[in-house]
This record gives sequence, structure tokens and C-alpha cells, in this order.
Amino acid sequence: MIEAVNNYLQERFGFCAEKSTLLQHSEEGWENFAREQCPGADGVYLVRDMSANVKADSPIDVFHEYFGHGLYIEHSLPGKELYSLERRLLKEEEEAGIQTRDELDAFHGQSSTCRQIEELEKRNIASYEGVALWMEWYLSMLTDNMQSYEKRFNAMHENKQRLCSDFIEFSKSNTDYALLYANRFPKYYDNSILNEIVRNVFKDDINSIDFAVAYGSGKPYSDIDMFIVSDVVPSFFTGWLDVYSVSHEMFNGLLSKLDISVTDALFSGKIVYGDETSFENAKRKAADALVSPEAISFHQMHLGKAKALSEKCDDSSKKRSAARYAVSYALNAVEMKEGRKPMTLRALMARYPEEFSAFEKRNNYIS
Repeated sequence: MIEAVNNYLQERFGFCAEKSTLLQHSEEGWENFAREQCPGADGVYLVRDMSANVKADSPIDVFHEYFGHGLYIEHSLPGKELYSLERRLLKEEEEAGIQTRDELDAFHGQSSTCRQIEELEKRNIASYEGVALWMEWYLSMLTDNMQSYEKRFNAMHENKQRLCSDFIEFSKSNTDYALLYANRFPKYYDNSILNEIVRNVFKDDINSIDFAVAYGSGKPYSDIDMFIVSDVVPSFFTGWLDVYSVSHEMFNGLLSKLDISVTDALFSGKIVYGDETSFENAKRKAADALVSPEAISFHQMHLGKAKALSEKCDDSSKKRSAARYAVSYALNAVEMKEGRKPMTLRALMARYPEEFSAFEKRNNYIS
């Protein structure tokens, strides 16, 4: 079963349990282990040695500890950070030559690494436990273990039931991909996955969307950047999905000015939902457009707006994004004055590597 589930996870999500070990204890062995590690628990995942410890013949505990906590520690950003801190703490404990439990407790009380671990766990406990609870449900469905799962769910504390139900409902409404992406797992997606996400996230407003375009870096731990033309869907940022949405009227106005935020999405992205003809017509319109004085003035004006937005942004990611567009608006105006149309951020970066390098190093603006 372990191999079959791992193969499924690898094929569906692009990752599986690779470094974690599964230790299945006999009834007597579990009583001895639990007495030392976690009295009263059905299973435990030890982060610092990546081991999932469960009772033998307990698939639900395997789903929770090995696939739930194990995948979280191996692949999510908070999990990877927690593992790194635990390994550092282990090394510090060994170097301190600790001999007794009292010495260990005293050492932990003074350890900055231990405090970092506690703070990280506190910030991410709902995610860490919620993913494991969701994985119980998800893999129980996959392996025909729902009867055992329902018994386990009914025996849970009501707080765990509520957390579990919230995660299940999120995945049903937004897809299982979105559930993992929202909990900072890597994003390995193609057009079909993004199409599924769009249909689920925007199901109530799906008919208002002319087209949706995925663009940006596409890196596994970056948020998904999506450009949408719709008179209904607003722009928003969730932490895993960054939606830049404009109305049809605004889109036509921005396109006529060759707004770099719009042309970058069109010419560097790929359509994942909607009318392919409308998408190609928009690209053709931009490609055929002449550079106007209004377009140049527009970019010069928006340099200041993007700069001001960056300065008042609290979110570091959005702050950096706005600052980058401030640089891009300035450089695009320079290009337009020469009659050129770079269209994408990548083209601008290739033409002005020193300016963007200075931005990367100092987060400065082009004035």
C-alpha cells in the first residue's frame, strides 16, 4: 500500500514521501515507545529524524503520521524550516554534552534555536495538523478505508473535527491542489491543473471570465500569478494565488497604452481558461499598436503610483512586486520613447540587466 500511495502522490502532485521512515510497532512495543515519547497518542512523527511511529496494522495512523506529517516536513516550506532548526538544535545539544533530562530542560530554556522552533510551531500548528487530518480523509477515500476513518473522526476532539472539516471543505471547494498550495507545498502544475483550479475557485463567476492567463516565474514555491479579464471577479492575493483582474473596459484602455503589467501577462503567460480567440486578438492588437505620447506619459505617471504603492505596502512580497513594476514602468517609458515595445518584464530585464541587478541588490527605484 505504501508504494502504491507514494506512486499516486508523485503522479498527482509531483512529490511523495522520500526521506521519512515508517516504524510500525507491535502492541507491546507501542506501549513502551508511547510511554517515553507521547503518552496516550495513537502515533507520532519525530521531526529531527524524520520517523513516523505508529501501531502495526493501523493504516489511518500511517496516513496521518507518515504521509501527513511526513510530507509536510519534507516538502512544505514551514516543514523544511522546522526540520532544519531541529537538526541545528540536535547538534547544539550534542556539543553541549548534555547528560540528564534536567540539563536538557535547562539548555532548552536558554536556547535561541529552541525558541525559534517554538515560535515556528505556534505559527504553523493549524497547517501542520490540518494537513495530516486532511490526508487521513483523502487517503482513506483513495484506499477504501472510509469505515475506519469515520470511526476515527467520530472519536476526535471537537476542535480537531472542526479543523479537519475546514480543510476538507476547502479542498472540495478549491481542489486538493489548492489545499496543498495554500499550505506552502511546492506547486507542480500544468494547464489542466490550473484550469481545474480556475473552475473551482471562480465557479460562481466563471461565466464572467473572458480569459484567465497564468504568468510569472512558475517556480514551485512562488505564488501562482493569474491575469483575468472579467467585469465581476476582483483582484486578490491569498498567499498562494495572486489574481490581477481587470474589467473589459479597463483592459481595452490599458492595452491601448501598452501597459507593461498587461502586456507582460499576455506575452509571457499562457491561457488556462476562456476564449482563445479573444486572447490571441488581444496579443495581436498590442503587437500592431503604435507607441503613442499618451502611452509614454501613462508609464511615467504609473512609475510614481507603483513607487508610492510599494512604500505603503505592509506585505513584503507585494511591496517588492510594486517596486519591481516601478522600475519596469520607468524603463518601458524609456523604450517607448525610442519607438520600441518590449512587452514583457523578461525582455526589459535582458535589455537593462544592470538596472534590475541594482534593484535586486538594493530594492532601489529608477528615477
